[in-house]
Amino acid sequence: MQNSLFKRLVMALLLIFSVLLYLFFVWSNHLAANIKLESEQKLHLNLATHLAADNPMLQDQQFAYENLSGLFHTLMMLGPNFEFYFVDPKGKILTYSAKPGVVKREAVNMAPILTIINNPQQLPVLGDNPRDPLGKAIFSVAPVEKEGVLQGYLYVVIGSQIAGQLTASIKDNQQLWLHFMLIVVILCFLAATMLLISYWVTRPVQALAKAVQSVECEGWDSQALVAWNNKSKNEVLQLGNSFAQLVETLKSQMEQLTAFENQRSEILAGLSHDLRTPLASLQGYIEVLINKGNTLSAEQQRNYLNTLSRNSMQLTHLTDQLFELAYLEGGEVAVNIESILVAELMFDVKGKLQLTAEQCQVSLMVDSYDDSLMVDSDISKLERVLTNLVDNAIRHTPAGGIVTIISVLENGKVRLAVHDTGVGICESELPYLFEARYKGESTEHNPNRNKIRAGLGLAICKKLLQLLDSEIGVKSKPQQGANFSFLLPLSHV
Repeated sequence: MQNSLFKRLVMALLLIFSVLLYLFFVWSNHLAANIKLESEQKLHLNLATHLAADNPMLQDQQFAYENLSGLFHTLMMLGPNFEFYFVDPKGKILTYSAKPGVVKREAVNMAPILTIINNPQQLPVLGDNPRDPLGKAIFSVAPVEKEGVLQGYLYVVIGSQIAGQLTASIKDNQQLWLHFMLIVVILCFLAATMLLISYWVTRPVQALAKAVQSVECEGWDSQALVAWNNKSKNEVLQLGNSFAQLVETLKSQMEQLTAFENQRSEILAGLSHDLRTPLASLQGYIEVLINKGNTLSAEQQRNYLNTLSRNSMQLTHLTDQLFELAYLEGGEVAVNIESILVAELMFDVKGKLQLTAEQCQVSLMVDSYDDSLMVDSDISKLERVLTNLVDNAIRHTPAGGIVTIISVLENGKVRLAVHDTGVGICESELPYLFEARYKGESTEHNPNRNKIRAGLGLAICKKLLQLLDSEIGVKSKPQQGANFSFLLPLSHV
């Protein structure tokens, strides 16, 4: 079973702390040992020199090694921390203070001896320990000369084997106590560290894990994410906050997708009805022409064919609008911004729909604030918007009414509007007017509504204006006409 984050952190911290503690212990012991050796060697550095100068046996013309050995033994009894040796100029041991058989070396290395004599400031200097074939020890040394001729060296080992054994015994007891104290300190440190880790690290991580699990179990509306709405500098809390924002974004996107799917279902249901009506009419009239065509008069056949033509046009227009709306909602529409002369565009749209207005007995007019006004926009999309709005206004205006295309300068921008004197729109219908497939009640009783009603025109206008960074608005009251308008940026070319 995989360890939790808390256990892994504690184990890692314990290992790191133990290694650091061991390294510190080794380093401190080494430093203490060096300081001890240096201080003892400095303290007894001139011991051999004083002994050589004050002892008459070392001043005789002839050395009596037996008497010198006895002298060394007597000095060692008075100072058990020292061992005395006399070596020749090449380092060979001639006599010493220890018992026979204890000394394991026949000679000592001369390099440390010469270092002490020539440069006594570089301490500690370790020399050979005659009692140990591989051992080293601090020492004091003095040359012994007779009438200017070097006879040998008085070599005094500081810290005898007896004193070393006694010190080691005491040191073992001290280290035992020190180890016990270190164990206690480690246990206390680990206990405090575990509490800190649990509070500062694992607690927010565990809370975040529970929040993720709650989202998995409860869905997007989980209340466990509310606590993460903060701006803490703690990285885990920041991660939780980012996760909460991500969940909120996903929730919003899911709601949008659900709403879009519902809207799509409604559009498809409405379109199926719009398609079914002209298709049923087409099928019915075609069957009549096939089965009874020979019995119909020329005028009846002409009326039937006109009806078939209108239904066919309705299907074509509905299909075109459906494809256009799907294309706009796909989000991959390119926008080509250029400078456009507003008055020229308004007269172009009027010319395009003049015949339609005349057939509906509606007057189509242009009211231009300034024929030189120019805007930055996409001319094809802007023309499509104006065409839809004017065509829609004509179909909602009774015979004898007026539809006017207006341009005005407003706060450094150009407002384009389409105003009609038609049947108007109820105030309760205005918020839903630009939704796909919406049809106002007033349209059902409009005498001009005899050709095409797909219900997608205003939705297409809204999508096109969103691409042009504009927004369409409407003002209307029943039996007082309607005014659709939008703003465009003024061109400075």
